[in-house]
This record gives sequence, structure tokens and C-alpha cells, in this order.
Amino acid sequence: DDMAKKAGVRGVRHVKSAFRDMMKLYGPPINAASRHALRPILVTAKKNIAADPELSKSLTIKRDAKSAKARPRHVVGPASDSDAVRRAHFKEFGTDPHEINGWTHPGEPPRPFLGPAYAAHGQEAINRFGEHLGKGLEKRAAKLGAKQGKPK
Repeated sequence: DDMAKKAGVRGVRHVKSAFRDMMKLYGPPINAASRHALRPILVTAKKNIAADPELSKSLTIKRDAKSAKARPRHVVGPASDSDAVRRAHFKEFGTDPHEINGWTHPGEPPRPFLGPAYAAHGQEAINRFGEHLGKGLEKRAAKLGAKQGKPK
């Protein structure tokens, strides 16, 4: 029984702390690489929807709020605080005829702007992410190494 009580994982707090420190090291370069990678998609999407200046102006690169900080996911879309966020999907996918307060709206054909932007630059985004992430990680690692090398 004494042997059973001694079995277990030790140093859990240190491991958790190390993972939090790693996220501090990797988080900023991942975020920067994501924004860099998605830039061509953002620029093209804005051009694709230029006929709707409010929607075009609202488009941005943002971290998906549903993604964990340890696994950030970035998206191109309208800013969450813009009025355009409520109607962007109607432009992208269109609408069927529908009733609004007793009035029949004729519907709207789709005017895709994000899908074509991704199709045009998806592979480029992957390449840009890899190139930028490598440089960002090297820079952070060098900074951390320099900091660790200094006497306290």
C-alpha cells in the first residue's frame, strides 16, 4: 500500500508553468504569422465587396474568439462591433424571398467575396504563414536566449 501511495506524477505545477511559458514564447509569433498570412485574402475580399463600402471597410483579420489561447485560430471577416457583421453572410450566400413585417422581400442573389478571396490566396496564405512563423520563432528564441544568458 505504501508503494501505491508513492506512485503518481510529480512536478505537475512545473509542467503546467512550462507550458504557459511556452505559449508566451510561441503565441506572439503565431498571431503575427497568422495576420501576415491572411493579409492577401483580406485585401482581395475588400476589393471583391467594394460595391458595399460599409462591409468592405469593416473587414479585418481577427482571432476567432471561440479558439483556445493555446491554439489560436484567425479569420477574415467583418469586425464584431460593426453593423456589417449581421449581414455579411447574406451578401456571401444570398437570400431567398422572405417576409419582413408583412412585406415580401424579393431576396438577393449571392455576391461571394470571401470564398473567392480564399480560393485565390489559400495556398499563398499557408506559405506566408510558414515563412513568417519560422522567422518570428527564431527572433523570439534569440531574445529569450539573450535574456537567459544575462546574470541575475
